[in-house]
Amino acid sequence: MICSSSATIFKKVTRILSEELGFQKCLADQCLLIRTNNSGTVILCLYIDDICCIGNQEAINDFKRELKKSFNTKEEGNMTEYMGCKLNRVEKRLLVMHQSDLIKKLIKNFGEEITTMRKYVTPSTIRYYVTRPSKQEEVLNEKRQTKYQSGIGILMFLIKFSRPDIANVVRELSKVNSGAFESHYKILLRVIKYVIDTKYYGLKYDLRKTKVNDLSTKWDMEAYCDSDYAGDKESRKSVTGYGVYLQGCLIAWKSRGQKTVSLSSSEAEYLAIADVCTEIIFIRNILCFLGIEIDYPIVVRCNNVGAIFLGYNAKTSQRTKHVDIKAHFIREYVDQGIVKIIFVKSEDNISDIWTKNTDKQTFQRHIVKFMSTEEGEKKI
Repeated sequence: MICSSSATIFKKVTRILSEELGFQKCLADQCLLIRTNNSGTVILCLYIDDICCIGNQEAINDFKRELKKSFNTKEEGNMTEYMGCKLNRVEKRLLVMHQSDLIKKLIKNFGEEITTMRKYVTPSTIRYYVTRPSKQEEVLNEKRQTKYQSGIGILMFLIKFSRPDIANVVRELSKVNSGAFESHYKILLRVIKYVIDTKYYGLKYDLRKTKVNDLSTKWDMEAYCDSDYAGDKESRKSVTGYGVYLQGCLIAWKSRGQKTVSLSSSEAEYLAIADVCTEIIFIRNILCFLGIEIDYPIVVRCNNVGAIFLGYNAKTSQRTKHVDIKAHFIREYVDQGIVKIIFVKSEDNISDIWTKNTDKQTFQRHIVKFMSTEEGEKKI
């Protein structure tokens, strides 16, 4: 259901929902609201003037009648598209979310430049890092630089919702967003070529084996994290990558450079664990707001024994006493039994693809665990 009001009345919408219609706002995310009464429960996701609702049919019908008293509304029925994302129901309890329409914009803007390029199965070459080229290479002119920035912007929007597979290479390319060279532009074209060739790839939400409708069932959450020690070849800062799974579905991911230089791989991995734990706590707060119980402890998988040791031991040493105190909040959640950090082999660590550009076999083996790569799943 979509409210026809403009974005300027967002505060008015939330005020009416909370003060007049009895909805409770989530402290972790103000766009999430819930109401439970005699007719049932309704959960709302509000983005400016668009409202997605889920819950008991009777409670939803009551809410729609109440909302029409304050706003002119237009009902769109079952959600098939939201925020530029298409939702394809492949079969019952199996949904694929992709952004093929946005990729058409890439075809329009860059189609002529990639027509002669061969098909790629990975978004970038193995171990590709952005570095400043020699002085002989020229910086892109203003027109091509603007086009470069446009391409990066579209790719980053894809990453945010449905294409975590390109997160690492786009993060690398965004480091020169204001001063790219021809070599960077060529890699950008390769990423765009890969995205266009895989335009029906999308996040896979397979709930066929779970009981998500039964709120008495505890939900399972787990995470993978990794770091590429000194992955930035110029600043020597490390790269953090992580993915969080809820009921076996990827719901959060990140590929970003760390803010400080780590003095060891264990320290870099420890900071990566801290990053993923903050994301876990955020998700936990939302689930608790919705009345969903979590199966504790939440498992965090890491492939560095030294980092795991730091997470369980408060003892400091000459090599670790400089680590920022904010990273040590991990131990508090470990002691409370909220988080459990365990070892995972590097070849089984899915977050590896968010810290470095891997080989074809590694990349394909990991992305099939959270993405739909089947052309047959592109149709409803």
